[in-house]
Amino acid sequence: MAAYYSGAKYFPKSLINAQDPWSGYFEADSGIWTSAHFTHFIKNGWRFVDSACYGDGKENHSISETTNNYMTVTDTQTGDYSIIICNDSEVQRNYTFTLENMKLADAPFTVWETRGPEEGQAYDENYFKNIGTFRPVEEGGKYSFSIETKPYSIVTVTTLDKTSDTSVYNCRYEDIPLDINYSDDFEYSDEFLSARGNAPLYTTDQGGAFEVAEIDGNKVLMQMINADNKPTDWRLRGTPNPITSLGDDRWANYSAEISFKLESDKSDNYVSFGVRYLTAELDSWSAENGYSLRAYPSGYFELKKNTEAVQKGNIDNFDASKWHTIKITAAGKHIAAQLDGAELASFDDEMGYAHSGRISIGSGLYNNIFDNLKIYPVDGCKPIITRVDDHDPSVIYNGNWDRKVPDDYIHFNRTRSKAEISEEDTGEKSMEFSFEGDHFALIGKIMECGFDVYVDGELLEAVETKGVKARQCFYSADVPEGSHDVKIVVTSGRFAVDVIEY
Repeated sequence: MAAYYSGAKYFPKSLINAQDPWSGYFEADSGIWTSAHFTHFIKNGWRFVDSACYGDGKENHSISETTNNYMTVTDTQTGDYSIIICNDSEVQRNYTFTLENMKLADAPFTVWETRGPEEGQAYDENYFKNIGTFRPVEEGGKYSFSIETKPYSIVTVTTLDKTSDTSVYNCRYEDIPLDINYSDDFEYSDEFLSARGNAPLYTTDQGGAFEVAEIDGNKVLMQMINADNKPTDWRLRGTPNPITSLGDDRWANYSAEISFKLESDKSDNYVSFGVRYLTAELDSWSAENGYSLRAYPSGYFELKKNTEAVQKGNIDNFDASKWHTIKITAAGKHIAAQLDGAELASFDDEMGYAHSGRISIGSGLYNNIFDNLKIYPVDGCKPIITRVDDHDPSVIYNGNWDRKVPDDYIHFNRTRSKAEISEEDTGEKSMEFSFEGDHFALIGKIMECGFDVYVDGELLEAVETKGVKARQCFYSADVPEGSHDVKIVVTSGRFAVDVIEY
């Protein structure tokens, strides 16, 4: 169960996602139903029936390209049995099972099935369905039955009476954004902190450990990992420097500020504070992304886009032993950073920019402290976006597209839709969607390509664009407030989209 944000390291690898802790919303995706086909119908201590078990196929994080895949288990005391059959092919597979030396050979059995939707159905319409109860047929003293397994389905045959309520798997509370007028002074009760191991609300650490500590009678957020207690890195991927993320990744246009105090004046110490943070996977060695201001004890600072320092300089008369306050504002493509009320740096990010995301708090491997976090909207800008995955049914694709699931971790929901134009192509490759608002954006890792943008049937502009990193905005447009139909026609190169935001 993943009780951490989308975009955290290795997300999503879970059966249940609970990534909006303020709302109670959670998702039980297909993995939980796949598991239920086994766990609901097998009890501890059951034994395999070797002659009714078979599996083959290729392994690459999952089993694929099978010819047959079935498993039979039984209770040797009662004679109850369950058979699980998986069909990962595009053709129906038919099986006949003969029951010999089984105490319940003539007993009724129930068939449960999970498969994808038919045209016009919801994606989970056919999850974990009771197909019916049947009896084996007796012939010559032997009992048998036949089972049809549809393409891309999993079926369980069982003698167990399984009529219990499984609606818990579908339980979802309202998926509402976290209020962007958010603040935290970390003055939690001792009982609250004790129950949580001193963890504050809503943070997901990607490196280091950010916990609430009491300093001179004041509770603050402290980074706890340093050179003396830093654990050994996993050899395949180094652990990033301390960084944590907080908030709703649908936040777009907002200001955020936090006070900080450096523990040490050593040259490798720093604090950072950022906005529009989305994923730890963009640059796996650092976990930095979005826009952040990094400040060092010497007074040197960097305003960063992802891991790149866009602007840098020195803060006059900076005293590292005192409290200071960082403020960062993201308004459309304009990014501005202040320290103690004075502007340090600003720039307009025209291409491959972060369009939305949470805040981030970073630190060197020292016990730096933070306090008085505040987040609030920017005047004249809509603060929260609506995000639509490229595989959402509301997005329509025309022509030959490569629509991949699952894709790399760096892509939202691990999905992406791609279209490549070649000399042999004769038909149109396009995508269409509708939205309500005054702004829309296309997000995703993209190569150099061209595309035409139509809004409400009229050509808005012809675009030629260079490649951008994952989770970055490669095109956005402002339109009059209202309902709009958008069509993107790919004209050259390799086009790809991960997310639509408006």
